[in-house]
Amino acid sequence: MDSPYAGEFPQLLLAHGYEETVSLLKRSGREDDIPLLEITHALLAGEKSGIGVSYSGLCLTSLPHKKLPEDQVWKRAGHDVTLLIEPGTLIIGGEERKFGVPYGARARMILIHLMFEAFRTGSREVKLGGSQRRWFEKMGILFGGATAGAIRDQSRRISACSLKFFWATESGGDIFSKAGIVSSGLLFGDNLIRKSHAQENLFDDTVILDQDFFNAL
Repeated sequence: MDSPYAGEFPQLLLAHGYEETVSLLKRSGREDDIPLLEITHALLAGEKSGIGVSYSGLCLTSLPHKKLPEDQVWKRAGHDVTLLIEPGTLIIGGEERKFGVPYGARARMILIHLMFEAFRTGSREVKLGGSQRRWFEKMGILFGGATAGAIRDQSRRISACSLKFFWATESGGDIFSKAGIVSSGLLFGDNLIRKSHAQENLFDDTVILDQDFFNAL
């Protein structure tokens, strides 16, 4: 299993701690990266993290740590809001398939990467790197056949799932808001993990985040 501590921010946090890493970013003129460091810090805090005020951080830290039954909804309740992450259906190779909610360290690392790149570029269109190998390297994950299959599965789960937020009004009424994480891309075909290194240019390397998710980020 790939370590959730791969990548620049997790390694900095492990080596220097949160406060010193913030200072390092400031001294390097990277103040804009501090919100992404905070997201990573919340992720590495583990299951003790509750629902916070950041929409994107909430989506990230509230994923289940282990695989659930494919039709099971994931629910997390905070002080004023309840989140439901629901499984979804995709058509792949002409076949209708249902995917459960994303889970585990790999899903979190994919989301950290997507959120970081969208925040860095100011665009909801995220370039993954042109090949699976380069994308994995950018996420700090070792490239390999089994890992590629697992990343592909979590990518499909992220694409298929939907998010619903429920909260109460001051008058006692109920309100909900619905969104996704991505609006297109991240649907890698089964044949991609069998391509040779020379054929990696066939990799679909663009992901477009859901507009509401991007605005909140």
